Amino acid sequence: MTKKLIVCLSLVALLALGGQAFAEICSQDNVPAASLLLPYFEVDLDNAGGVTTLFSINNASANSVLAHVTLWSDESVPTLDFDIYLSGYDVQTINIRDIFNGTLPRTAATNSVSNRGALSGPHIAFPGCAASLPYTNPALSSVLLTHIREAHTGGLSPVYGRCAGFDFGDNIARGYITVDSVNACNLEFPSAPGYFIAGGQGIANNNNVLWGDYFYVNSEENFAQGETLVHLEACDNPSVGQGGDDCPFIAGDYTFYGRYVAASAADGREPLSTMFATRYLNGGAFDGGTDLIVWRDSKTVANTGHSCSGEASWFP
Repeated sequence: MTKKLIVCLSLVALLALGGQAFAEICSQDNVPAASLLLPYFEVDLDNAGGVTTLFSINNASANSVLAHVTLWSDESVPTLDFDIYLSGYDVQTINIRDIFNGTLPRTAATNSVSNRGALSGPHIAFPGCAASLPYTNPALSSVLLTHIREAHTGGLSPVYGRCAGFDFGDNIARGYITVDSVNACNLEFPSAPGYFIAGGQGIANNNNVLWGDYFYVNSEENFAQGETLVHLEACDNPSVGQGGDDCPFIAGDYTFYGRYVAASAADGREPLSTMFATRYLNGGAFDGGTDLIVWRDSKTVANTGHSCSGEASWFP
């Protein structure tokens, strides 16, 4: 994949973020954040012209940053992770179909791969990245490729030896994606010990510098629909887990990654809302009812899936 110019929508969003982007923990506002959530994606694996999902990861800082992307099945099982290097005010756009074809974004701390703009700071050599970035495509082995295709369509994963997603029988890959600002290149899932350490001292940091959008695209039906990624701000101070005006979280509080840090609040990420409202259609010319696709916290750690003879116990 090659770097693309920021599309008009992303440019408008960037201008909206500039100047007056103030963090307010526990308020679901679209300001730069330490983590991003793409709550749902679809990729039709049988039809190259069918539905796919695109998303962007943007750097709101003049300094280079490192973003760690994790794919999760619709049953909250992590399946694949990789790193993206972003120079100052950089943007990386990703077609998730490319990932399911074995291709990962090519980024690195060099102008020949990730160009540094006139307003960007110098390239930063993050630990561990020299040995891994840029990826050589196809970056995924045949085993890993089969693994993610099966895991996200409800089939048997050759890596886990178990199932990781719901089988809808249509060979459409489904799941969600998280993106975290991190301190070093790594191959760890957010559920790994040491990924989150209080104050952003683990693999992940608490730098609120990421923002982005996502789009569902179906070229055969001439359809596209977009939305802003969910922005999850972190307490950007070393007192996380101790409470305080800047970081209200203490052990036992509900945080976004709380299920992976034993509810210690070490991740420092604000939780999602527990109350919401939506418009719906009922009667008249539109009598088909209203369907919602809702992301929800599994409240469990399911790192290797479940027996293919049934479904995850928590799954609706």
